Amino acid sequence: FRISKRIEMAEMAEIFFNKVGVILFYIAVIIYLYGDLAIYTVAVPKSIANVSCITDLHDENNVTLCWKGVSHDTAYRIFVLIYVLCIGPFVFFNAQKTTLLQICSSLLRHTSFFIMVVIAVDRIAKHTQGVPKAQDVKPVVFEKIPDFIGVSVYCFMCQHSLPSF
Repeated sequence: FRISKRIEMAEMAEIFFNKVGVILFYIAVIIYLYGDLAIYTVAVPKSIANVSCITDLHDENNVTLCWKGVSHDTAYRIFVLIYVLCIGPFVFFNAQKTTLLQICSSLLRHTSFFIMVVIAVDRIAKHTQGVPKAQDVKPVVFEKIPDFIGVSVYCFMCQHSLPSF
């Protein structure tokens, strides 16, 4: 068996599906790519804002400030703009020759994975409180649901990316 012709997913959809199936395929791909883009556009700037805004500064309305006169929300929006300006130009590049991009992506993935393992081991080693008592564990903390959803999305993205290692 030899693969002699390169076939894109859309071409495969046209081979196997009728017209309605091809349209549904394109809709599914659009939704998937939009979701991926939305996840990265929210997660990366939010993470950068959270890391760069570790402060106890508050203004007169008790709004958390990152820097003097800049709220956390404004800092997040600034980081979204920077992220879009850095990533946006890649839309106009030809993605046929991606060796350098794959090498850089692989280095970043391996580095981030290594950092996550080191941080996890460090936190496990410093954990000296023991196991909490059953009466101290709350079954649901509704204020933490956004954190739970964020961690779930992050876990999905890790699961999605780790097989490329």
